[in-house]
Amino acid sequence: MGEKHLANIMWEYDNWIPWQLRQINLQDIHNKKQKSLLDTWKSGINTHNTQTIQQKLQNVQELPNIWCSVPEWFMDRLKEALNSYVEGQWVVSIMLIGALAEYFSFWKIEDYIKEKGIGGVLKHSTKGGIYNQDERIRLLRNLRIIDDKKFTCLNKIRETRNKYVHLKTLEDKHDAKLDALASIKLLIQIINKRNKPPKSITVTI
Repeated sequence: MGEKHLANIMWEYDNWIPWQLRQINLQDIHNKKQKSLLDTWKSGINTHNTQTIQQKLQNVQELPNIWCSVPEWFMDRLKEALNSYVEGQWVVSIMLIGALAEYFSFWKIEDYIKEKGIGGVLKHSTKGGIYNQDERIRLLRNLRIIDDKKFTCLNKIRETRNKYVHLKTLEDKHDAKLDALASIKLLIQIINKRNKPPKSITVTI
């Protein structure tokens, strides 16, 4: 397992741990050995964004306060997006926040249809219907499900996500960490019930 730079253009990478693990029965390995195998795996997937323990804690510090009520699928993906940010997986976090913003849009349109029928959706949909996020968030605003502030938040998330999905160059000139944090903060603005912790939350360190 290893990597080396080739001609200042490409990196050659090999990792045989998946193959090695398929040759053994994991149930026969004690916990200490399992941890050692995972540590070996982690060392083989380090990137220049791999974070130290202190950096991870600083990343947690940078995240906004969160208090929301959301469906379970949404909650699990939100946790994954937050953890990706803490681990230094900035682009993964951006993609997940983008997916959550799309989920939010479908969720709110579906709730509207269940309560009021599809008439308003048909009346206020633009040329793209609900088949792309740009049109969905415009529909949400037209139906007054979201206000202009939430519309702006959703649109900024969409634009950031698209910047990393639809690459115009192979060189990453964006600051992915800043974009990831901005996207997280925008989504939290949309779903948060309150920003300040209740009095029962105290510093326990």
